Amino acid sequence: MTLTHWTGRGGKAEYYQRVGVDVVIDDNAAICKECLEKGMLVLPVVSHTERHAWYWALGGRPFRDLRSAILALLSAGNVDSMHIFR
Repeated sequence: MTLTHWTGRGGKAEYYQRVGVDVVIDDNAAICKECLEKGMLVLPVVSHTERHAWYWALGGRPFRDLRSAILALLSAGNVDSMHIFR
């Protein structure tokens, strides 16, 4: 996989859509937003520079780390109850 950009044309969201990715876990807000716009399930992870205020504004709850996002995804009997958006 060679990406020309993180976002936009040639970016992660475009690539993920092309190869059939359904779920994205990422700490980059711009990537998460693009993936969400393309209909992917997005699990934003908080980082030292990104708190995902945009996701809170949608009523979501970003994950504190990669581990918690993965565990939530694996244990979800009902994805709608996870406060994540598609």
